[in-house]
Amino acid sequence: MKILIIGAVLTGIALIMIIVGVVALSAGTDYTNPEDEKVGEGTGTFSVSLKSGKTYQIWTKSGEFVTATITDPNGATVNENLFIVAIDRDGWSLESEFTATTAGSYTINITDDIGGGGSTSKSLVTNQIDTDEELEDIGGGIVAYIFGWCGGLALGIPGVILLVIGLILTLTQKKKETPAGANVNINMQQQQAPGQPQQPAPGSYEAMYGSPPPQQPPQTPPPY
Repeated sequence: MKILIIGAVLTGIALIMIIVGVVALSAGTDYTNPEDEKVGEGTGTFSVSLKSGKTYQIWTKSGEFVTATITDPNGATVNENLFIVAIDRDGWSLESEFTATTAGSYTINITDDIGGGGSTSKSLVTNQIDTDEELEDIGGGIVAYIFGWCGGLALGIPGVILLVIGLILTLTQKKKETPAGANVNINMQQQQAPGQPQQPAPGSYEAMYGSPPPQQPPQTPPPY
């Protein structure tokens, strides 16, 4: 019985670890879609109204080679923080990040690096998305997922083995505890041991009166 309980406990813990790992991975990879944070969009050159003191990002279609130029309401070029390592989200690639120092209308010019001229694909201006924190969350989710599966298998395999062994031992023990002859037919139980006189059948004359029935004299047919 102890083996059965230990096996069941180990198997339960293993299942919980695997479930926690899957949930952690799902939560860690639940990153922000740029479309949900956009404050403006356009193709080639377009304008967007921004607030002073806030940081914004420019997202372009993934796989495109473009350059963004930003002009503030006073006509001055805005300094951008470019991203060397590609960060993609749902078909969008993070091009650059900048801070609006003045409230008003900003001009965004997206130039095609290969064909020249203005880009023909739509671009987004979004609120700042903390991609570093999301990458950490994704990494943590992956680690938790791997740990959950490895730990689950490490405990689950011996847990299942012990569970099966416990079930076998429990069933075997119950079989040994079954009284011998419990399923013997009742007619067999009524048979007498060798050497003992045969008991009269229930309901017979001998059983009712304690002696064999009287012998009837043979009947002689009348003479003709």
